[in-house]
Amino acid sequence: MNVDSLILGGGVAGLTAAHALRRLGHKILLLEKAPELGGWARHWACKADDACLHCWACAADRAVKHGEGLEWAGKVTDVEVTPRENGYGVKYRAGSGTGAGAGSREVEAATLLVAIGFTPYRPAGPEASRFGYGTFPNVLTGEELEETLRQDGRLESRGKGPVSRVAFLQCQGSRNVRLGRGYCSRVCCGYALRSAMALKHLDPSLSVTFFYMDVQLLGKDTTHHFPRFQEAVRMIRGLPGEVFEEPDHRLSLSYDHEGAMVTELFDRVVLSVGMAPAEDTGKLAGKLGLTLTEEGFLLPPDLSGRLFLVGACTGPKNIPQSILHA
Repeated sequence: MNVDSLILGGGVAGLTAAHALRRLGHKILLLEKAPELGGWARHWACKADDACLHCWACAADRAVKHGEGLEWAGKVTDVEVTPRENGYGVKYRAGSGTGAGAGSREVEAATLLVAIGFTPYRPAGPEASRFGYGTFPNVLTGEELEETLRQDGRLESRGKGPVSRVAFLQCQGSRNVRLGRGYCSRVCCGYALRSAMALKHLDPSLSVTFFYMDVQLLGKDTTHHFPRFQEAVRMIRGLPGEVFEEPDHRLSLSYDHEGAMVTELFDRVVLSVGMAPAEDTGKLAGKLGLTLTEEGFLLPPDLSGRLFLVGACTGPKNIPQSILHA
């Protein structure tokens, strides 16, 4: 099988590139390791209240819609890429898809677009223990909150009843030298504040507290909405060191406020996790002769005309940035 462009990754960036190339008449094949297209953003929830807060979750749905009729393969594994004089030879095994078929396949591509995206940080080891992730049922990640809001349209407490107080803890898996993740993921403040607004819209009586190091306002939309965020959400500069669970499953957080330690109880704690390189980033870099950045993302090569990197595989990006980059 021969194609003009082979795209690795069916998230927002990969689908945006595929849509643009298909409109230009290119023959395209897209390979995605998940069983469906859309990437992580497909699971994000719309956070509009009385007005759009520009979270861009709807853009993921539009990207999937644009992918209808696209030739693609899902559940892709065992990808082998061989650079050739006039393009790339790619072998892979697929489990599902449209047109491409399941099983072992080979394809020759004139150009290769890498859009493998990122992986949300998942607390583990001492970091998970500090904040009770995986131990206390009322601690969840920002990624899990997104899925909960999209699927259920509400947030409930586990083991206590209605939720009245929620805390967001920023910089989880980012700006942490101990984890080897000293970089800022840049997107976390924006999605956390929008999620907080979505929760307030569902229950105006809800008290939401935002613990942060400093606020990163990525993009003009976040800057535009920030005054509203400040009015609706209690913002405290400083991060609690640990989370403890009370007998009634509420969560106890202690933090420094003007030199004095303050302890408060919350019904749910949301860990605003950052963006990590996709699982196979290092392996793919070796196959393509690419260099990794200090943070472990792909460093764009000199323009060769045949290899292109798009989206968050080159570093943390929000949805509109990924679309524009593609």
